[in-house]
Amino acid sequence: MSGSVLQQVQKHLGDLGINFSLTGRYARQKLTVIGGYVLASLLTVGWAFSSSQPLANAIGASIEAQVIPSTGEQWILLRNNSSDNWSDVRLLLNDRYLFIGPESVTAGESARVFVKDFDYLLYVPRARHFGTLEDTSEEPPQPKASATLKPTSLTLSCDQGFHTIAF
Repeated sequence: MSGSVLQQVQKHLGDLGINFSLTGRYARQKLTVIGGYVLASLLTVGWAFSSSQPLANAIGASIEAQVIPSTGEQWILLRNNSSDNWSDVRLLLNDRYLFIGPESVTAGESARVFVKDFDYLLYVPRARHFGTLEDTSEEPPQPKASATLKPTSLTLSCDQGFHTIAF
């Protein structure tokens, strides 16, 4: 029976202009290897796209930026969708403002952080040098983030890993 199937395949491929002999051990091995490769490729593609759940980040973070309509204040909602508690949580807003805390976010729980609670990260106070151009007595551009600052990116890092999101 397998001989008739191989003859049928050879006949159809011959009709398409592909001529090769299915007689001989090498031809059968080549056809088996190609068929196995095609089958493995199809199974891999099917497995990769069969997940019903969307791809999640490594720490199971869900991050949303919210606005209080009456005041225009911005705040960020963090949800820990993983089975691990997050500890030593740090948030970096727009690559300029840092918030350290909350101490931990329990698995399955949420935390809310107001944008006005973020501190300016890039300001490094230096000693004042009298009589030089290094007079750095000025304050940082804005020591705290404005309550109405619109988040464009946020990086959440904790002992369990990190996740960056662009809004």
